[in-house]
This record gives sequence, C-alpha cells and structure tokens, in this order.
Amino acid sequence: MSLKYRKSPGFDGIKSEHLKIIAEDITEPLTYLINKCFESGIYPSILKKGNIIAIHKSGTKTDVNNYRPISIISSVAKVFEKVLSTRMIRYLTKFKILSENQYGFTEGKATSDAITKIVNQIHQNIDNRIPSICIFVDLKKAFDTVNHKLLLETLERIGFRGNAYSLIESYLSNRPQSVQISGSFSKEMYIKCGVPQGTVLGPLLFNIYLNDIFQINCVGKITSFADDTAILYEGTDWSDLKNVIENDFIKIIQWFNSRKLSINYSKTHFLPFGSYARHLPNYTNFSFNINDQKMQINRVPNIKYLGVVLDPHLRWDTHVNYILKKLRFVSYKIKYLGNILTEKYLRTLYHALIEPHLTYGILAWGAACSSHIYNLDVFQKSILKMIFKKPKLYPTEKLYADVRIYDIRQLYFLHSITHYHKFVNTDQKIKHNHYTRYKIRGIVVPQPHKSIMQLSYLYLAPKFYEIIPKDLKDLRFGNCFKRNLKKWLHSISRTEIHKLINTNIN
Repeated sequence: MSLKYRKSPGFDGIKSEHLKIIAEDITEPLTYLINKCFESGIYPSILKKGNIIAIHKSGTKTDVNNYRPISIISSVAKVFEKVLSTRMIRYLTKFKILSENQYGFTEGKATSDAITKIVNQIHQNIDNRIPSICIFVDLKKAFDTVNHKLLLETLERIGFRGNAYSLIESYLSNRPQSVQISGSFSKEMYIKCGVPQGTVLGPLLFNIYLNDIFQINCVGKITSFADDTAILYEGTDWSDLKNVIENDFIKIIQWFNSRKLSINYSKTHFLPFGSYARHLPNYTNFSFNINDQKMQINRVPNIKYLGVVLDPHLRWDTHVNYILKKLRFVSYKIKYLGNILTEKYLRTLYHALIEPHLTYGILAWGAACSSHIYNLDVFQKSILKMIFKKPKLYPTEKLYADVRIYDIRQLYFLHSITHYHKFVNTDQKIKHNHYTRYKIRGIVVPQPHKSIMQLSYLYLAPKFYEIIPKDLKDLRFGNCFKRNLKKWLHSISRTEIHKLINTNIN
C-alpha cells in the first residue's frame, strides 16, 4: 500500500515518510486495530480530525477570497481509509454498481476518457447532420453539501449494511476541524454535511452519492467526472431540440434538488455543435420554471470542460491557443534553468512540464488541421533547440532524430494506437452510429459522411492500427506493448507518420 510522499502531516505530525521507515514494526499492530474497527463498526475518533490551511491562489494576499482552503488529515488515517476504500471498490466493481459513465476517481478511467467519449459522440452527430447540444453543469460546493442522511440511505440501498454501514456512519459523524495559521489553531468546529475533504474515502463516497443521476429517465446522455457533469442532447432539428431540453432538463434540476445539491446557473452553460456557423441555432438561452422561479442557462462561444476547450465546430483552434498560453508560462522556467542544469535534467523537465500539456486530451484534439497545430509545432521545436543547444536554423528532421522526442502528430499517433489496443484487448466495443466499412478484430470502423469524421479518433485510430506490425498487435495491453510500440515508432520515419495523418485530415 503506497502513500504520497512530501505531503504535509496531519495534527499528529506523522509524515508518510515516517510510516515507511517503521512499516515493518507497525504493520501487525495496525492491521489488528483496523480489523477491530471493521468488526465493531466504529471509526477511531482520533483519526477524524482535520486541519484546514489556506493556500494562496492569485491576486492580493490581503483578500480572503484569493485563498483556497485545504484539509489535511493524519497519514495513519489515510492508511485506514485506503483499506476501507479498497474493500468498498471491490464490492462496487463485483456487482457493477457504479455507472460506466462516471469517470471520476475510478480505477482505469481518467478525465481524458470522459472528454474522448463526449467528443466521439459529437463527431458522429455532426457527421450524420444530427443537431446536438451539450449542457455543462456547475454545482455550488458539491463536495461540501453532500447530505449525510441521504448518503447513508444510498449506501444501505446498494448493499452496505451491518458493520459496514455502521463503520461509514461512524466515519462521517462528529468530525472536528480547525483552521491553522502560522502555527496557531482556531476553535474546533464539527462537520455536519459534505464528504470529508483531503481524505482517501471522500471522492468515492461522492461518486456513490452522485451515481443515481444515471438512473434518471431523461433524454440527454449524461457523462460525469466527480461534480463536472455534461449532458449531451440530440434532436431532429434545432427547434425540436430546444423544446426537448427545456422539458427534459427539469428532471435533472429536480434530481439535484432532491440530493440537496445546487446548480450554479451563472456558471452552467450550453454549447451547440455543427459543421458551420450557419448550421447552428439562433437561440441563446434555455429557460426553466422551478418552484415559481425562472432559471436560465446561457449559450457560450466555447467552453473549457475537464481542461479541454470545446468549440462549436470541433476545430480546436481555441484549445490550441489555450495550450500555448500555458506552455509559454512553463517555458520561462525551463529557459531560466537552461544555463544551470545539464541536458539530462532539462530533458526530464521537458517530459514533466511540457509534454503533459501536449498529450492531455490529445485523442480529442490531436487531429486538428495543420494550420491550427502549426504554432504548437513551432513552440515545440523552439524549446527543444533551447534544451539541446541547437542553432535556430537546425533542420527539423535532424532535430527530432537526434533528440528522440515525438512531435505533436507522432504523439497523437502513439496515444491513438495505445488507447485503441486497450479496447481491442479488453473486448470493449467502441460505439458509433455509422454503417460499417470493415472490421479490425471485431471493432467496427465507421464510414464517414463528412470530412469532420475523418478528424475523429473513431475513424483514424483503426487506420493507424492497421499499419503496426502483427507481433505488436499480438501483445497484451500493458507496459510491454507500450515499450515496443515506442521502439517501433522510433524506427520509422517521422515524415511517414505525418503523411499518413495529413492524407486523412488536410
């Protein structure tokens, strides 16, 4: 069982590093104590205490609104919670209780998977000329407003009874916390609602609390990552779709109200999707009457969802500019260290600080037109020349061959094949709404009706997969496959990959 190092200790001053040093000595007594808690259904009161510290976000330090509260609990409590969380997840997985459309804090799922799923659906709708609108719901302090009574009722309904129920009830009750500033502590206050922040178990409990939303009999397709919820609607025409949404979304509002969760209407927006501006609707808001109050959701020109900026035509120019803005900020740090650190450490910094921005959500946006990707290419070449001390006019092909780092198109190719191979090897099906043209290992490849579908992961990934060697395809998904795929990718020409991608997308 692992704990993250370099984390601030809780009230007891015990760090994760301390527990590792004495792990052999405390394993037996700690195991005994944890088992006793499971048997009795009582969570230790001493492990419930949380310290709240204020972390400055931005702006003036004299404004309290510019601080984010962080809760810190005991490292020993985290060990206990990991054991409890593991047992709960094992049960939830065995009986398939959590929805497959909930991506938050779930093993094997990530924010990028949620984004890819939504973008795949939108690509198909645009390709089939199906009007589609996505509503992105923002909740007010969702984690802090979870109702304990409703959460416990949900847990009991899905099978947590007896000592298991009592243990979680004990875990949630009478949790004290105090604010810590410069070594001084405020008077303790007790949490009356919300899942405990800074804990291991809190996110899982929130997933369970939110899980019933997927049981609502609504028209929209719900995708959620923790409290970030997106609802995709499809219709026969824009006028019909507006009526459908204004009638259907009331069910969503009522469900959130029944769970004591409040929608933040000022930050909840919708975005329509279509090939061109003339194909989009002319209305700019949806109105709902709830308890004699008129609520409104407004349309936006683009929206950032889970770190990816979506635009109405999935052209990705806005998202690329967003990435560049973040990368330029990071690049200043690397340039500053350029004359201090060796090439080895600068390479490590590149992989830690630059490449994650280039790969995040890449299955959604990585096939953007070359004209949109161009500025990212220029930035990447510039930073690589700086790190590896290459002259400004150093040939691009030779640069990438020398440093053995993938460019944007190669990264898209690599991540597409890796993700696709995972589906092939887990017998999962990629859903689509198209007639089939051919199949690869049972996974259907869509037949595009429009050029936009040729920019999608659904269309490109199978085509990429066709060209990799059979011995690679025969490997099970895992580190061995990833390692050999990278080795093979380095063995073929960068221009060959570009030619393959650009043939389809430009």
